Amino acid sequence: PASNPGNPPARAPAGARAARRTSGLGASRPAGRRRGAAREAMPKKNRKQVQVRVQQPAAAAAAAAAGGGPMGGLDGLLGPGMMDGMPAMPQMGDPNMKILWPAPVPGPDGAMPPRPEFTRWTTVWTTYIDRSRSYSKGRRLPRDAACDDPTVVEMQWACQHLNLRHIMEPYRRYSREQGWENEGRLRVELFAADHSPINPEVPNKKALIHAIARLVPESLPRQQRAEMAAKAQRDQEEKVAAAAKKKNKGRKRR
Repeated sequence: PASNPGNPPARAPAGARAARRTSGLGASRPAGRRRGAAREAMPKKNRKQVQVRVQQPAAAAAAAAAGGGPMGGLDGLLGPGMMDGMPAMPQMGDPNMKILWPAPVPGPDGAMPPRPEFTRWTTVWTTYIDRSRSYSKGRRLPRDAACDDPTVVEMQWACQHLNLRHIMEPYRRYSREQGWENEGRLRVELFAADHSPINPEVPNKKALIHAIARLVPESLPRQQRAEMAAKAQRDQEEKVAAAAKKKNKGRKRR
């Protein structure tokens, strides 16, 4: 019954509701007035956030029409991160990059040889021969047999000296490394199809790691690094000396 307060009020028939809408008795506020009233009722902070969210797609569309990208035509001029004078962030290389040595040479018919099955080749990380790493962090040699700050390029030079075919993956990161300061690994072909060692001087992985650690300090990339470091040190000393000379010259004039 309608007199029972627990029951919801009876709904008017559909015909009566349609008649009310047609007569204007139950007409609601226009959509624009509803949104305007809600915007006036909300705090100014939230009002600004709503305005920014609405304007962002329009701004992106205008920029794309002007230059083809969200930077408004400046995508080709500014490097990654070079916006508002901010320095560019260091870009990490593709970890799937692979460099084969020796480089494949096309055959007489111009076809490239098939890619070698390198997944079973011996893996050598830079961490294996790094003196600054502990055994728990991946070092495989005693400290007196390891070397300081090896790079994958220096290890590649050592494998070339040993005349062993290998693949360099310069942007692979060792699983126990926290940063990217010492990255890269080699996959070295140690054995032929009949499981005999290709180089008799390197019969197994342990001998390979020892040989690489012995050759890295003598490598050409290591010598070039030392020359660049010495040159940078000399340039810094010359700058400091020039600044001190200029400062002393100004004091004498006074």
